[in-house]
Amino acid sequence: MPGSKVVYEKFQDYVPRKEPASQAAGGKVVYVDRVESIYMPDHGVAMAALANGELDLHESPATDLLKMVEGNPDVVVIPNDKLGYQLFMALNHLHPPFDNKAVRQAVMWGLKQDEFLNAMTGDPQRYTVCAAVFGCGSPNESKAGTEPLLNPNPEKAKKMLEAAGALGAKSP
Repeated sequence: MPGSKVVYEKFQDYVPRKEPASQAAGGKVVYVDRVESIYMPDHGVAMAALANGELDLHESPATDLLKMVEGNPDVVVIPNDKLGYQLFMALNHLHPPFDNKAVRQAVMWGLKQDEFLNAMTGDPQRYTVCAAVFGCGSPNESKAGTEPLLNPNPEKAKKMLEAAGALGAKSP
């Protein structure tokens, strides 16, 4: 079926550069003769194929389907990126009520990050609450300004909105 897979075959005359590999640079030693990348738009079908040994790798599986393969001794579940993914919430600070700094600060006190993460993954073992702008565990991690995000306080947020005259405000 056209469009269902991409096939990469080793070029027999390829000679790697004589230097160590470094991410996208350096000498690349080819260890396999052929790689097939199969397009499977249905996550359930892809996980079933992985569980049955029909696939060698499923790069970004749906987290709610991982339980299908976790007990399978032939399948290893590891994260793609040890730093994981980071979510952002962008408030349009050009328009009311978010043009008011106090309102934006109140939002930070009112959010419960773990509720967003749980809604996204459905499994607390698959996420870590992290308020560091540049990611927890990274060399650029900082705890500066993270208190509201790590210690949500909806009552404090409500009082801050009242003080800012924005309780019940709606965006235009």
